[in-house]
Amino acid sequence: MSETRSKSFPFVTGVCVIGWIACIVALAAIAAPGLGAKAMLGITGIVYLAIWAPFFVWSAQSRRQKCIRFVVPTASLLLALMLVELPMLAGVMDYRQVFGMQLAPWENTNNLLDPDLIHLHRPHSRWVGTRKGGDLSVWAGAPKLTEFQYDVRYDRNGFRNHSELEVADCVVIGDSFVEQAILPAEELVTHRMAKELELTVVNLGQSHFGPQQELKVLERFGIPVQPKLCVWVFFEGNDLEDVWRYQSNLQNWTHLVKNYASWKERSFTKNLLRQMSERSVALPAVNLERRGQFLNGLSEQRMWFGYAGKELTQRDAEAFGIVVSTLSDAYRICRQHGIQLVVAFAPTKYRVYASQCAFEEHSPVRDWTRNSLPDDLATAIRSISSEIGFVDLTESLQQAAMAGQLVYFPDDSHWASTGHEVAARTIVDFVQNHYGHLLE
Repeated sequence: MSETRSKSFPFVTGVCVIGWIACIVALAAIAAPGLGAKAMLGITGIVYLAIWAPFFVWSAQSRRQKCIRFVVPTASLLLALMLVELPMLAGVMDYRQVFGMQLAPWENTNNLLDPDLIHLHRPHSRWVGTRKGGDLSVWAGAPKLTEFQYDVRYDRNGFRNHSELEVADCVVIGDSFVEQAILPAEELVTHRMAKELELTVVNLGQSHFGPQQELKVLERFGIPVQPKLCVWVFFEGNDLEDVWRYQSNLQNWTHLVKNYASWKERSFTKNLLRQMSERSVALPAVNLERRGQFLNGLSEQRMWFGYAGKELTQRDAEAFGIVVSTLSDAYRICRQHGIQLVVAFAPTKYRVYASQCAFEEHSPVRDWTRNSLPDDLATAIRSISSEIGFVDLTESLQQAAMAGQLVYFPDDSHWASTGHEVAARTIVDFVQNHYGHLLE
């Protein structure tokens, strides 16, 4: 060994040791939750260089040979990465879908962006598959109890209808409770209403829609089919918060469009790094804090609860005012076109089940409460016009649950098939009792 190399050996060895320490720290950081894609990219680079450090320090090859040995595989890796990215650059691949990332509907390239509605399902799209666990398995720590087999088809407007109707007797407007992409179409409230009323019913439900979007749905897609009846389903769990989300999305529309089409957001590299950073942030397999044991005298059923029961805040009160104004506009439009408007109140699972549930001793659900929203909404609707029909679905769903029927999925916040059946029968009975002349 030359004198120069002998003197420099402790230094380069120290550099190598420091590099490997950095590698260990980086690998530990990878296991830490909540790191972003940029942090993961930096960590991956540190690890890669640290792996090469011993070769550069201890190899007897010349500096030129070392560089070649480093550049060739590194360039090969980068070239392979570029080839993987080509489908994304060509616009035929969104790696967010491949990695199963949880996306907002306005980020999902399976949907179309719309400047008024924010998003819509692509016309004539179809999705077939199986999913284990409901939405509460994703964000409330419920175990994956239910296996959903779905075959979902959308019409030319992006709504869940198998046939294209130019004219219909009734339209049903709402959010995911009306669309319900985890159930067969034959089990939905709209299909059951059509069967019991022996009328044509158009499903105009779209997941993540709020009241302002639903008003635009009425104008754009409801009025053209010339219905006699419009049933507007108001879900208490998130329709008030959807008011603010819609306004926020309108204000950030330019940003939404940019992210939707951004190659960076759709790229393999970013989504791989994002997947690595998020894999340790998963909720526990079972969150006992949100679990309740439903006791109806006939059987026991474990239930997980998502949307909290709480008193209305000032923010909720302001949103409620916007909802009432929106329903007033809907009534005006319906009246102009000779359409009977009926508002159906869809309760949360908590409102239906809570009084008959036993909860864990330290469960926060024990501190939840059932507010006055159904009565407030009924009063507000009467103040708009006595001509607007209002039906609260809570009591019917409670009675069915007490009779041993599964009206909500245990690991999901939506109605099960029986819940749709109960809701449909309640709405049909209300319509027949109050507006039977419209059905003749």
